[in-house]
Amino acid sequence: MPAKINNIQKSYLVRFDILENTIEVKKDKDEIIGLSKKANHTIKLLDGSERIFETKNFSNKNGDTLNGIFEQLHSDKVFLLFRKSRIKYQKAKPMKSSYEQAVPAKFIPLDDTFYVSFLKEGKSNGLIEVPQKKKSQKSFFGEYFPKIEKFVKHEKLVFNSDEDLVKILKYYSNLTKL
Repeated sequence: MPAKINNIQKSYLVRFDILENTIEVKKDKDEIIGLSKKANHTIKLLDGSERIFETKNFSNKNGDTLNGIFEQLHSDKVFLLFRKSRIKYQKAKPMKSSYEQAVPAKFIPLDDTFYVSFLKEGKSNGLIEVPQKKKSQKSFFGEYFPKIEKFVKHEKLVFNSDEDLVKILKYYSNLTKL
């Protein structure tokens, strides 16, 4: 897809490799390079969708710092919301007996994860994963969880929808006066 990378005036053709967590750039007819994982990049697609992707550092569940590709879903003065797409590669399974069929190798899409970055004086506090499970949401929202839960039920919102999550986080930021 054609895209602008960072503030470079020239547009390039880019391809996202979600499995390997890399962005490939076609520099010229025969040269394809991968963007460095050590630097953060902003990629704005020029296919009419105006989608923005960013490479950012984040912590996984084990506490390891990794670099990943995130789609920016919302941006304002209070918070930034990102989606991280995930995919898993399942190896081929050969036929063990005549009673079962061989299973070809395939890619299995996993549920997207959402990350939020709350802004204070225009500066980000880093990416925080937005929990999908109720138990984790209690610790995430703290003392505001009962109000958030009531708001979610009343408005019939879900935590795995882009638009609903923006509404929930706006409500939360109004409660906390972030």
